[in-house]
Amino acid sequence: AQLRTELKDERAEVGRLQNELNAQTQWRRMAMAALGRIRRDGNIQEALRHLPEVSTVEEALQRAVEEYPQRLVLCLNSKSDPATPFNRPTDVLNALRWLATKFYESKTKGVSIGSPEASLCQTLSNWSYAGNQTETTIGRFEEWYKVDYPLPGGEKAYAEQHMKFGVGADPANMIRIGFLWDEIKNVWVIGYIGPHQRNTKS
Repeated sequence: AQLRTELKDERAEVGRLQNELNAQTQWRRMAMAALGRIRRDGNIQEALRHLPEVSTVEEALQRAVEEYPQRLVLCLNSKSDPATPFNRPTDVLNALRWLATKFYESKTKGVSIGSPEASLCQTLSNWSYAGNQTETTIGRFEEWYKVDYPLPGGEKAYAEQHMKFGVGADPANMIRIGFLWDEIKNVWVIGYIGPHQRNTKS
């Protein structure tokens, strides 16, 4: 019985080491590809985008809030899916960093960033920003946008603004991040993350 237990433990350790080796091999492959992009195109920012800092969307959310605890508040609504299998989680982290730096400073310090859409695209090409949702959409699909976050006077909180990447129905290739600005506390409230939110066109 003791020998079987020891063999089981050894197999588990071999499996752990194999997973670690596979991860290191994947990181090396990504690093070499990024180096190739820099040498070929000279676009360091875009090359760095392909080097992963986090492995999952959940990890990206946690990291962003840890980095900017005075600027980002996580308050996900019931329709959110932080375990969504989006295959670019480092993009999510960088989108939240943009929110907590450039967009935040445009709100609090009056720093000009031009349009938020253009500013976000400078950080993450192929991402886009939308500043609101229609009253019809909010009325019909309130549960997708309402956030359980206290606002002055009992006003309802809605994550109407959002950043997005991708189209279609495959959660591995598309994501939405919904948020709102608390002008009293000067924080961005992340209220939704997951696949495409329901609207009048979907």
